[in-house]
Amino acid sequence: MSLPSSDAATTPLPRAKAPRGRRSMFLRRPFFTVALIVAAAYVLAATFAPHVAPFDPVKQDFMAMMQGPSLAHPLGTDSYGQDILSRVIYGARYALIIGIFSVLIGAAGGLVIGLAAGLSGGWLEWALMRLIDSILALPSLILAVAFAARSLPSYEQLKAAQTAQTIVVRASDGSAIVELGPSPGQWLDKEEIPS
Repeated sequence: MSLPSSDAATTPLPRAKAPRGRRSMFLRRPFFTVALIVAAAYVLAATFAPHVAPFDPVKQDFMAMMQGPSLAHPLGTDSYGQDILSRVIYGARYALIIGIFSVLIGAAGGLVIGLAAGLSGGWLEWALMRLIDSILALPSLILAVAFAARSLPSYEQLKAAQTAQTIVVRASDGSAIVELGPSPGQWLDKEEIPS
């Protein structure tokens, strides 16, 4: 047996790093800290809205309509004289509930589809995974625009509504429409729809 050389005995071991405390994470990541504070304030304001809001959000004050920001109304008032800050605080309750439930519904649906795909195997797994891949391939903004475009009225529906409105105008003040010359459909195309 050989004894360790004196060279190895005198080599110092690397120093272990001191464990960092919990407060240092907040100091090292200021953006995280600010985001956490804002999120906590949002949740607290939504939870205690009746105690935090300065005014009743549905009470109308016709003497304070459309006021700008002031000490009494930090975000101003709307066209009914309702305090906007109070309405934002009370609206945070609904936004928070909708956000929590939408995440829970999405997580439950993903869990069910993932379990069904993972446990079944075969063609059902392939079909479910292709369905999820196609959903993830579509950006949510484009999907929202497609749903909005489908639910909005078409050009023909707008044209029919404007023609009906023009007929009412013609009955009450026909001279203005008749002097334009073209038929109501042509008048809509040239005058109303572009503006």
